[in-house]
Amino acid sequence: MFQGEKDVHEVFHLVAQEIASAEKPEKRKAVEAEFYDAMVDGRFIPAGRILANARPDSPMKNYNNCFTIDIEDSMNGIYDSLKEDALISKMGGGVGFDASKLRPKGDALSKGGEASGVVSFLRIFDQSAKTIMTGGQRRSAHIALLDISHPDVEEFITIKQGDSNKELTQFNISVKITDEFVRAVKSDGPWDLVFGGRVYRTVRARDLYNLLAENAFLHNEPGIFNTDLVEKSNNGSWSFRMDRVNPCGELVMPPYSLCCLGAVNLPAFIRDPFTAKASFDWEAFRTTVRTGIRFLDDVLDVTAYPLERIETFSKQWRRIGLGITGLGDIFAMLRVKYGEADSLTLADTLGRELRDSSYGASAGLAREKEAFPACETDKL
Repeated sequence: MFQGEKDVHEVFHLVAQEIASAEKPEKRKAVEAEFYDAMVDGRFIPAGRILANARPDSPMKNYNNCFTIDIEDSMNGIYDSLKEDALISKMGGGVGFDASKLRPKGDALSKGGEASGVVSFLRIFDQSAKTIMTGGQRRSAHIALLDISHPDVEEFITIKQGDSNKELTQFNISVKITDEFVRAVKSDGPWDLVFGGRVYRTVRARDLYNLLAENAFLHNEPGIFNTDLVEKSNNGSWSFRMDRVNPCGELVMPPYSLCCLGAVNLPAFIRDPFTAKASFDWEAFRTTVRTGIRFLDDVLDVTAYPLERIETFSKQWRRIGLGITGLGDIFAMLRVKYGEADSLTLADTLGRELRDSSYGASAGLAREKEAFPACETDKL
């Protein structure tokens, strides 16, 4: 077991006890039992840092997997961010950031000389990540994003070539594209590489896209992050942009945010699996979603934070990430063929039920505990 527990039941009891400690004393035991039952039944799976660390007497109180920071285009800004990165890594967290503010290679510096470019500074962060053992157990995972219009984007796209050059081994990388870039690719139009309002070069958009696609095919990177598509679903758009992700890319985030994660385990809701009578228990699913939302919201109050800025933002907005796991398994258990109309309908229904039940649970918590501090109901 993670911290010397004798079995999984003890693990779940201690995790439930620690997370439920955020509740009012009169509710604590009932909520603890609710959390324990959801985990021991296999209906709800907290993320790894929660299962590994969340104990009343744990020496490592970080219960969140990943964090985001920002990097300003100055020497002080870069090394302040490097320190923030190191502090997060020390606590066992992965780090994501957008490097698009950094000036391109060869750009003139205010006190003479030339900028060394985005990739050169990523190498510094990569070396730091190789050096610091996160939580005393592993090396830190990272992801860096760069805008498709940045003058260094071609070097960024091609920097990682697997074992042939072993560059940025602690990083995933992804390119931020826009709907405008997609249109330029489709029309075979030109694309300006711009920084600080100055056009450095103009390239063929399709050539840039082909370079990206070829490197992704050969070396599995970079990924693609469509900022316009993401913003369409940003329910905090009046205050911040969702312009970066955590290292695995499953959660889109603003700067100085965190991944407070858990998953609803879909196979736990199948009745009579693999038979003609197989069915999905929607009411139990909705109940578990409500439990998961409360659980992750409580995590925000009992976890330790690596940076004050991350704690402030997290407690103002109380952003959490509740997802699902086992979708392919339930297709098989329900005898639904992947890709056919029934599978698409089921996936769509699951997404809608997850969304609606999550929002309903969040509204219930607002009635019980007051709305999150940053809530501006006139802008919802």
